[in-house]
Amino acid sequence: MDNKTEAEKEAEKEEKKLLYKKKLLYLAIFDDDPPRTSVGTSSRWGWMFLTGPKHENGRVSGQCYYIQPKDPFHWEFKEMNLEDMERKQGLLARIVIAKFRDEKRLKAVIRETKITNELGYNPQIWCEKVAAHIELYKGKNKVVGRSATGDWQRVSSKALQYRFAFLIGPKNEYGPTPGWRCAFERVGSEWKYTEEYINDIQMSYHLLVRYLIAKVTNEKRLIRIFKDTPISNSDDFTDRTWCEAAAIRIKNGAVLGAHVMEDWTSVVDEAEIYVFQKVVDGRYAPGHNWRLPKPTWDGLQQKEFVH
Repeated sequence: MDNKTEAEKEAEKEEKKLLYKKKLLYLAIFDDDPPRTSVGTSSRWGWMFLTGPKHENGRVSGQCYYIQPKDPFHWEFKEMNLEDMERKQGLLARIVIAKFRDEKRLKAVIRETKITNELGYNPQIWCEKVAAHIELYKGKNKVVGRSATGDWQRVSSKALQYRFAFLIGPKNEYGPTPGWRCAFERVGSEWKYTEEYINDIQMSYHLLVRYLIAKVTNEKRLIRIFKDTPISNSDDFTDRTWCEAAAIRIKNGAVLGAHVMEDWTSVVDEAEIYVFQKVVDGRYAPGHNWRLPKPTWDGLQQKEFVH
């Protein structure tokens, strides 16, 4: 015999409606400061999953799923209720990766994804494993509907979509500032080293931000080091790996004065966090004037000098 009151039945009905209402699964990128890392990892850039309603209006509550170090050698799964996803501390960006209805089933799949404690394991690897696990439960009457979890390389590249190049210019900038752009980029069907003397290193259509990493004492020798940095057409060699290889060579090449090149991983993390913050702030929203000088961060003095 059902002894529930009408009010209790109505509340139960509303709870079921809410449970099966269409929701979205996001890959979230956040500034992990202080970094919650384990032995063998160094990035302060965190990855996690957020879930929330399909339609957002004002403050949007949701769920947060992530892993964090239990101790220096072990990771553990965590979840958290968020009163407002947009105001999650340190949140830089959200990328929609799936639609779903049943949060309990999705949570179970995420929770059941195996966590390993091998050296170098990190939230990025865990997110990839979760996406592969979710993919097994994709389709009609399963955990998620339409999703991008089956193409994790595309999802992760979207999160890491920014290209890197070196710019060389004068210390003081007054108006248009000519200088050199040195890069490893695709030319036709091949990747090649390119260098170009451009009219203004403060702006171009494709430039998003600049990050000051060093003072140059020998420009000719610096450009020669860029030219001599080995390149490869292997699939895992990109503009990022070339920049890292070049950074090691120029750091030891007696061409720099003051610099922040000792920890290249931190330079990359800071640069990506900086550009993500500008994206989130709407700096490149439709209607933005691309002819304006681009945001510039001084890594030597840790301050912004072009907004």
